[in-house]
Amino acid sequence: MFELMHAPDDIVAKRYRILHPLGQGGSGITYEAEEIATQQRVALKIISLRGMQDWKQLKLFEWDVQVLSSLEHPAIPKYLDYFQIDSDRDRSCYIAQALAPGKSLAALVEEGWQTTESEVKRIAREILNALIYLHSLTPPIVHQDLKPQNIIRGEDGRISLVDFGVVQAIARNAKTHGSTVIVVGTDGYVAPEQFRGQAYGATDLYGLGATLLFLLTHCHPGDLPQEHLKLAFRDHLQLKIKPRFSDWLDQMIAPLLEDRFSRASEALNALDHAPLHSALRPSHHPVLTTPGTRGKLSRPSGSRIQLQRTRSHLTLDIPPAGLQGSITMLMFCIFWNGFTLLLTGMTIVTLSPLSFVLLYFWIFSLWLSADLLGNIAGRTRLEIHPQTFRLQRQLFKLRIQVQGKTKNLSKVERQTTYTKNHQPVGICTLNEGVRTHKFGSMLSNLEQKWVVQELTTFLEQQDQHLKHVYRL
Repeated sequence: MFELMHAPDDIVAKRYRILHPLGQGGSGITYEAEEIATQQRVALKIISLRGMQDWKQLKLFEWDVQVLSSLEHPAIPKYLDYFQIDSDRDRSCYIAQALAPGKSLAALVEEGWQTTESEVKRIAREILNALIYLHSLTPPIVHQDLKPQNIIRGEDGRISLVDFGVVQAIARNAKTHGSTVIVVGTDGYVAPEQFRGQAYGATDLYGLGATLLFLLTHCHPGDLPQEHLKLAFRDHLQLKIKPRFSDWLDQMIAPLLEDRFSRASEALNALDHAPLHSALRPSHHPVLTTPGTRGKLSRPSGSRIQLQRTRSHLTLDIPPAGLQGSITMLMFCIFWNGFTLLLTGMTIVTLSPLSFVLLYFWIFSLWLSADLLGNIAGRTRLEIHPQTFRLQRQLFKLRIQVQGKTKNLSKVERQTTYTKNHQPVGICTLNEGVRTHKFGSMLSNLEQKWVVQELTTFLEQQDQHLKHVYRL
């Protein structure tokens, strides 16, 4: 905890008059202040940079603040000003931000505020919309410290998100002199991966889920019992909620990243399986979505495709199609091979001078037979790792594979190869620079679309993670 650095009516930088403290934490103190020239009320946060001797750290801190100052979203109070004040003992950073009207969710609960399921869902939607905006930036911004104290609710119900952990990370780095692992967040609301110094979009979802549990149980998440490392909240609810909402909360607070919603837009769409009714959605909070998230395909019923995905690895196994999936191709192959044999016999009997044309028929016949055999008995396996990928086709003991660097994978799509009964028949393609790798020709149209969706989502998450790591 920090000592109070200013008293009421103190003048800071000849510009701000201190009114009273708003709160304090491990990285600084926040005051309500008044800008003297305009009489505008602001939140003035002071962060001690004591120990920050490396100018690169300071530049990184200033760059982070500059990024925050560029944010434009109704749920995020505008960053107005940034300056430093040096003293004999310390260097302090001052960040002025528009004052979010209202009280924090923590203060409201402490005062005995009783909420409803619909209100908790509305708060979740508002925060998820803000997270969709933050996570879609380039590079993405992860809040890292979602908790009731950092969510402000106005008297009109408007929700504001304050106190970004990205600034806290740099401040704590100054205090720890470059420690390799910096945990940003508050105990009870911190996702497990944050203890390893990692933060993703799904990390914010855990903090939001834990915050909603606090509203529903009036218990600090750290005081709730655990079952298999997951918070067991159902017996501690202060009000009755629908089972579907309980299941949604379960997925929000899943300890493992791969069991959590992968992104805020996915969590938002799953909240009610329907868009928020306009009567409940404040006009100043548009519903933001990421392309491809609405109408998301589920795994096709009866599909034998095996797909396993974690945060950093993906494995796709496409088993042989068998005769059932190759009847049409088999019939055409029998017809073509029969026609080629008949033509060969006629050519031999008649001693036709055009016998060299048979070479092309036999080449196509052999290719057609090999392709049919590959579809009936061949297996396809795709593995994508953080650094490399491998696409392997196996027919009995024969294996053919291509390898490359994951960072060079630009796009996954489904291409139409021909039309059958007025329906497009396609193939999946994996684009690696100027190379295109094709697979999944015997999958149904629905299976192909689902595979493309899952691979695209995974590669987008990998790209966002790399940008975030590079930024930090």
